[in-house]
Amino acid sequence: MFEQIPRDYSRLTLADADLAGPWLTWAKYLAHRLAEARGWGRNIRFAVNRGLALVLTGYIEGDVIRHTEIFTPLRALDLPVGHTVTVLEEMGIFEDDSEPSFERWLAARLEGLAPGIRSEAERWTRILRDGGPRSLPRRQGTVWLYLNRVRPALLDWSNSYDHLREVTRDDVLTYIKTLHGHQRHDQLVALRSLFGWAKRNGLIFRNPTSRIKVGQYEVRRAATTRARKGRPLRRGGHHPGDAAHPRPRGGPRRPGRPDRHPHARRRRPRQLPADHRRTRPPARRPHPEAAAGLAGAPAQPVAEHREPPPADQQPDRQLHRPRQQPLDQRCDARPGRDPGETPRRPPTRRGQGQGP
Repeated sequence: MFEQIPRDYSRLTLADADLAGPWLTWAKYLAHRLAEARGWGRNIRFAVNRGLALVLTGYIEGDVIRHTEIFTPLRALDLPVGHTVTVLEEMGIFEDDSEPSFERWLAARLEGLAPGIRSEAERWTRILRDGGPRSLPRRQGTVWLYLNRVRPALLDWSNSYDHLREVTRDDVLTYIKTLHGHQRHDQLVALRSLFGWAKRNGLIFRNPTSRIKVGQYEVRRAATTRARKGRPLRRGGHHPGDAAHPRPRGGPRRPGRPDRHPHARRRRPRQLPADHRRTRPPARRPHPEAAAGLAGAPAQPVAEHREPPPADQQPDRQLHRPRQQPLDQRCDARPGRDPGETPRRPPTRRGQGQGP
């Protein structure tokens, strides 16, 4: 079998397209079905038909349309490549021979490294992307960030070493001394991931990034220009206790300077005199007669032991009101109920008064 000769679609134009070919008729039918199923718009359908007319002009049964042959001509005419490829795949005459974008990006990122360091970094990057026996695959954005962060250090070490096992702890410390803030934090995290993977797979004898603290960095916030909820701005346009102007921590007092921030507000616990302190009320003792009743002797009704008030004492109750009469003389007393029992409150609904 002879190999198929690559076709040059860049020489074809829409004016030279064969609009009556059987392959184009079938492709338009499949494109119509896909458009109805996937919701392609009117402009997309017209552009796909023009792309199919250009690609299927002069097509011979048994040939294969390759991605590298049609990508540039379709892009030059501003025609949708993805939708056209979808129709060709449905027809079964398309071959995807394009190089994935990840491979092109990886080759560009690893350029300039030593051969040994390059191969090890490539294995680590592919493990991050695809996962391994004991590691889950990471997102593509994470893979891009990690390799971009370790690349400056690997370029620096490629001038002196050929493999990662030659990098020592002093080399790592010397390199991170030139970094500050989030750059030091991000690159050190990525380097620890790289050397940790190399140590687990036996590529290095000792992890040079172990016991190097990553640390935390504080993000400085812009000072507000207006007061927040009634808090006046201090000199310099900031509030006491902001992240950009933190309060000083405890430590030795330096001579000639105060031991606290001048704008910090000192809060002291409220001091109350001994007379105003809240104390627990004394425990209530039961009445002797009630205590005797609890012991076993039945208690007499309260109304039977009521003593008349002295003659010179004004009555403190209005006996003409039913609710203020003695318990044994109330008009609403029900038979069979102990008059000494506490009257029950009538049930009421919330929001309604008890009286008219």
